[in-house]
Amino acid sequence: MPAGPAQRRRHASGGSGDATGRRRHAGIRVAGGTFPGAEGKLRRGDGIFHRRPATMPRRDAIFHQNDASFRLRQAGFRRRDGIFREKDQPFRLRPASLHPEQRKPGAGDAPVHPRHGPGQQAFGDLERAMMIILAKPIFRHVINLCRPFFLCSICVFSLSVKAENANDHYARNNSYRTNCAEYDNVNVPIFSKMVGHSGQSPGFELKAIHPSYIGTISTFSGCPADFSGSDCQDNQNNAKPIPFPGNGWVRQIDGGGNTLAYCKLLFDDHINRFDICRTSVTWWRNRDMTVRLGGKSETGSYIKLIKKISDASSWPEVMVLYQDGNLRFKPHPPKANNLQDVCYGSSVILGPALEDAARPFIDIGEVTIDPVHLCLDIVYLVGGDAHMCLTVDRSEAKISVNPNYGIAAPVVTFRSMWVADGNADVDKIQSGQLATPVLGGWSELYGSDFLFYRSTKSIHNPEAPDIAIRLFPPADIVVQILNGDDARKRKPQ
Repeated sequence: MPAGPAQRRRHASGGSGDATGRRRHAGIRVAGGTFPGAEGKLRRGDGIFHRRPATMPRRDAIFHQNDASFRLRQAGFRRRDGIFREKDQPFRLRPASLHPEQRKPGAGDAPVHPRHGPGQQAFGDLERAMMIILAKPIFRHVINLCRPFFLCSICVFSLSVKAENANDHYARNNSYRTNCAEYDNVNVPIFSKMVGHSGQSPGFELKAIHPSYIGTISTFSGCPADFSGSDCQDNQNNAKPIPFPGNGWVRQIDGGGNTLAYCKLLFDDHINRFDICRTSVTWWRNRDMTVRLGGKSETGSYIKLIKKISDASSWPEVMVLYQDGNLRFKPHPPKANNLQDVCYGSSVILGPALEDAARPFIDIGEVTIDPVHLCLDIVYLVGGDAHMCLTVDRSEAKISVNPNYGIAAPVVTFRSMWVADGNADVDKIQSGQLATPVLGGWSELYGSDFLFYRSTKSIHNPEAPDIAIRLFPPADIVVQILNGDDARKRKPQ
């Protein structure tokens, strides 16, 4: 009897022909009985049926590269359209022994591997041996058992990296106690391993924001000085009056008619105004800085910026930069209170100030002003420079700084005064969720965000702003506490 279709299919597939034998059909394994015929191109590999090209022989139920010494399929390769590709990899491996018809035009004999490059072997003998060994089920089982320990090691490594990052930025407490409200006894230099030198970070940001109790103030205090404390001494005893500079300079006087300084206009567009000033007595650093704006160049002790309030016909002073690096800045007064102005209070030394000096400073040699964008380029006498830009409105004054100076000295130094809570320009320092008295028993506070603020309304410069300093990039918070009653360690946000 001539062979029927089912028999022809069984012979073509190499099946045994009995009803209990296993048949192949379209990559599906069927046990028992008969089924529509399987094509002769179907072969079994790793328990899965695949279509085999004529040029790829079958050996031990696994497809091998012709004359190769390793198993491509166990090494993590699968065949697509006559070309072997590594699992989940976008590149192709073309075995040199593939039939010429299966090669694409221009394909070389040597496979290309992303770690080695063209013209080199994709895998060495050791790599081939490792791939074959790791493909064994027993080793896969061992790897799965070890996976939790591997994940734990990753966690430990991550924690160590975070701990290192936490030490990248920190503030140091160099403050002392006094009863003179006009002494800057709060001295907090801020250091960073990542900010302060070129190419390492985008820099840092300073903000002056109104104190939390500003809504309770309806009358401007006028910011009177207070030398009532017994520690107060006249630090101008050795200063000598300077003569009137001449034409173009305007005398600045206080309420009693005393000369405070001589100032000269550098720029005024009826929105922003820059003046350069010289103190009326000898400047304590005994040197001036050069200030350039457009085609003008003058020397002086400090420069100041007067800026119009956007919704009012008022031009309050918002920034002063001194030759010794001291920077004062403040926002416009809040509208709801109808205040005509707010006081200066805390300040910062912008630059690598000498930490151990009784009065920290960093001498500025030259400043170039961009009056349109309110940006300053600062050059220091000891070397290095900084670029700063200012924005001001009724809610805050913000200064962005891109520094380029050494990291051994502080990046920025916070300066203020504290006699007691309620008689201070600052009484708390906060980093993350941790807050501590600014003169409390702490030595170093680690973090990337520092807020210097008043928790109690002050009788001294009550309208003066709080100061926030943010270093980039952010770091976790750790604190060294000398007295556990003064601050608590909390989990950062």
